[in-house]
Amino acid sequence: MPTAERPPFLPVFIDAQGLPCLVIGAGAVAARKARALLQGGARLTVVAPDCGETMHELRRNHPMTYHERGYEPEDLRDQYLVVAATGDEELNGAIGREARRRGLLVNVVAPGPLGNAIIPAVIDRAPFRIALYSDGAAPALARRLRLDLEALVPPRYGRLAAFAGAWRERIREAIPDEAERRAFWDELLAGPVAAQVLEGDETGAAVWLRSRLRSRREGGAPAAEDEARYRARMARKQAAVESRVERASRDQGVLLVLTGVGKGKSSSAFGMIARALGHGLKVGVVQFVKGARSTGEEAFFRRFPDEVDYRVMGEGFTWVTQDRERDRRAAEAAWASARAMLRNPALGLVVLDELNVVLKHGYLPLADVLADLAGRAPGQHAVVTGRGARPELIALADTVSEVTNVKHAFAQGVRAQKGIEF
Repeated sequence: MPTAERPPFLPVFIDAQGLPCLVIGAGAVAARKARALLQGGARLTVVAPDCGETMHELRRNHPMTYHERGYEPEDLRDQYLVVAATGDEELNGAIGREARRRGLLVNVVAPGPLGNAIIPAVIDRAPFRIALYSDGAAPALARRLRLDLEALVPPRYGRLAAFAGAWRERIREAIPDEAERRAFWDELLAGPVAAQVLEGDETGAAVWLRSRLRSRREGGAPAAEDEARYRARMARKQAAVESRVERASRDQGVLLVLTGVGKGKSSSAFGMIARALGHGLKVGVVQFVKGARSTGEEAFFRRFPDEVDYRVMGEGFTWVTQDRERDRRAAEAAWASARAMLRNPALGLVVLDELNVVLKHGYLPLADVLADLAGRAPGQHAVVTGRGARPELIALADTVSEVTNVKHAFAQGVRAQKGIEF
């Protein structure tokens, strides 16, 4: 990470066409770096005693020089950029130090601080290219940001950029004033031209653009501009949503955690039970903590004994029982039932209501609970509710929602109501 001694890296794009570049290593990471250099037109040399499958594929399909042996310092001679991507961090460090001593650009995969160049992850929407680099601070966050950006900037944006580039000089000639031209571009990219290009209708976009330029010369304005802008926004949104939907292509059992201080966590979980039953799934429910009072959800779902295995295992809220050992025993008994449900492949959904509260108070071994959740029946969904979800559970979960408290009737003196709170 940047320090007082080392400022942040300078973001820069390099024309690598014909530049001599060296990759030392032939594993998956080395192959990824090699592919990026080849795509940039570099004259590539690879040095490694063993060749991984991906690198072998690159050798078959791209021109490169490959030395099937270990690294030698003289390999650095006459190179412009070096990538140290062996599986040996000590060797990578030695390569990095020697390359820097020779005044070369060097990307050291690990340990990273020894390098002076980065080959970042790239979102390619040619002619747009978005490079991402986190300086090693948060790789998981960088991956998430990349996915978000890929959805925000779908592949069709490349087509829009190319279209805009083709019209750039004509628009410059038609609108000499820079401020007016910038305003025109803003209008263009938020209007029907962008919408039509994103929808694949470049011919229609060109017709509209010629009409708009002619209208400017004649002092008029195209009709229905507001509607056109709306259409453009919706087209961009549709493209972003479609891109994200295309990426979500696999099925699996999902672990959901509903936490936070607001009302609605258990209510959401019981709504999912209704949804699961509607799709013919069988459901298991274990209610921790709750149990001193009958609830509407229990009364309703007990009408479906063949579809819902409903167990109320708590003895009341912890501030009511005021008996830690009693609460611990109740939690252990409840978890024995929950574990059996999690191992039952006949159950499509298991709801563990208020389990977060039990874990927060330490009534159950967290490691055992996480292991049981991770090892549940294949394809089974599980929902955990309650305030104060443990960070380890959040890390394990696939989906986490935090319900906040904006306003609550109880704070205004309204007691718990049937059908709302219980």
